[in-house]
Amino acid sequence: MAENEQKLKCNAKDMHGLEYGWCSGLKVEHSEGDDHFCMFHAPRGKKKVSVTKFNAQVIGKIKQAKEAGTECDLTGTVFEGDFELPDGFSSKDSPLPDLDFSWAQFMSANFKSANFKGVHYSRAVFQNANFNSAKFEKVDFCYAQFESADFSYAEFNKKADFKKSRFKEVEFRGVQFQTVQFHDALFERVSFCEASFNIAYFHSAKFKSADFSKTEFKNAEFKFAKFDEASFVLAKFKDGDFTGATFKHGIFGFVHFDTANFMSSKFERAVFLGANIIDANFNRSNCEELDFSGAEIKKILFLHGKISKGKFAHMQLESANFEETIFVTEVSFYGSKFKYIDFANAVFKGSVDFQFAEFQDNTVFNKSTFGDKFIDFRNVVIAKGNYITLQNINLTKTAFLETDISRIDFIGAHPREEAGRYILYDEDMFYEDEGKGIFNSDKERKERLNQLEELYRAGKSQCHAKHNMFEYPCWHMSEKEMQRRRLKGTLTGAVLSIYKSISGYGEEPKRAAWWLLGLVVAGIIIMSSFGIISTDQAKEIFAIVEVFEVGDITGITINYKSFPNTFNYSLETLTYMKTPDFKPANNWTRAARIFFRLATTLQFTLFAFALRNRFRR
Repeated sequence: MAENEQKLKCNAKDMHGLEYGWCSGLKVEHSEGDDHFCMFHAPRGKKKVSVTKFNAQVIGKIKQAKEAGTECDLTGTVFEGDFELPDGFSSKDSPLPDLDFSWAQFMSANFKSANFKGVHYSRAVFQNANFNSAKFEKVDFCYAQFESADFSYAEFNKKADFKKSRFKEVEFRGVQFQTVQFHDALFERVSFCEASFNIAYFHSAKFKSADFSKTEFKNAEFKFAKFDEASFVLAKFKDGDFTGATFKHGIFGFVHFDTANFMSSKFERAVFLGANIIDANFNRSNCEELDFSGAEIKKILFLHGKISKGKFAHMQLESANFEETIFVTEVSFYGSKFKYIDFANAVFKGSVDFQFAEFQDNTVFNKSTFGDKFIDFRNVVIAKGNYITLQNINLTKTAFLETDISRIDFIGAHPREEAGRYILYDEDMFYEDEGKGIFNSDKERKERLNQLEELYRAGKSQCHAKHNMFEYPCWHMSEKEMQRRRLKGTLTGAVLSIYKSISGYGEEPKRAAWWLLGLVVAGIIIMSSFGIISTDQAKEIFAIVEVFEVGDITGITINYKSFPNTFNYSLETLTYMKTPDFKPANNWTRAARIFFRLATTLQFTLFAFALRNRFRR
């Protein structure tokens, strides 16, 4: 029996069925059928030695390799219990030998402050691992699995490979990586807070909860990575590539990107609050909820992107391209500053907010499409000498109050027109607010009317500057209408009401013509009724209305025979022709002649002015 045991050797195998081999000369401590295991590979509890003695065997083997200057092969080792390197066993001047812990199984492993020359942990399994402040010259953690691990302040001087590793909970706080590979790694909970990466590959990695706060990346690749919850607050990227990445909830508050690529990425919710971005690419990205509030960006691209809900408030943008981007619901650029921005062929399906935005260069919404939701351009600042071009915008739901629309070109877009004048949505909002009793005082109400007046005046100025006389009257009439409403109850307000009634603020020749004709007819009838007298010796009186008395009865009769004379006299008088054959029969006729001469002259002037404006159009 003893002789048979002497012939047995450890045939422990990896998952591919290959024997480890390095322990073939060691005594077999446990067998299970045809499988035989040495002390290093026997299952826990079957080693026939205590944890202390087992660990001493491991340390002895490492020490032997260190002294010989050879590699220490411990592949497939199953640790009986907690393992810890002795104090002083490894130092800066005395690194550990090349170690191979591939396929090893650790309960709790403490390699704190260890100095690794070269180490392999490929497919190793850790329930708890402590690599705090450890230094790695070269390390391989491919396919390793960690229940809990602490790599805080570790240093990876060359390449570290964690490809397809599995981490349940791991801490990389303050770690310094030269080149690290996390390709296809899975992190349930991980912290890289204050870590630094020279080159990092997280291609197709999956993160349930990740903290990259205050982390510094020189070159980081997160292509097709998936983040359930990730924080990059105050992180710094010289070059970050997130092509095709997916974020359920990503926080990039106050992050800094020299170059960032989020092309074809997907965001359920991402916050870039206060971010500083020099060059970023979000082309073809799909964003459910995106927040860039307070960000400072030199260049950003969103070509062919899709944003369900976007918030870009108080941003500073030097260059931004949203060409063919689709904004599914509301989007806000409140208080943002744009040096150059392109919305060519962009689609805005929801509400758009540009309140208090500042455009420092010419901006063109070339062939942009706007839905029927509210578009807010109130209090927008447009730099001197620059213009905003709005094409095909729905002005029936667009507000411009306190914005100089003389610097906005409307192409294929016109406000709603009623009674020959334009009505902007700002005016509709005024009537709505007035109906709700929002204004606290009449002064506040008049101030809003004054703002509307200035708004329409700016539209008129733009037409005048561009010789657009066709639309000029529409803006002019609206300006005067707001002025009339503001000055209601004053003499000027009364004059404007008359001005509107008799000539449509000098823009309606038909109205002026009908009033002129009415004054002429009224003048003829009244002067004919009061009467005229011939200037010859006969002094014959002509009046179409004559008073007669029969006894005690006084009556009026119509003398049609006098009408030809009174008609000619009245018409000649109103047209300032001389009337040598007749003169007023009394003071009433004289007063009527003076009044109607002035009234018809003024009305004719208004008619001529309105007619000129019509021809000018």
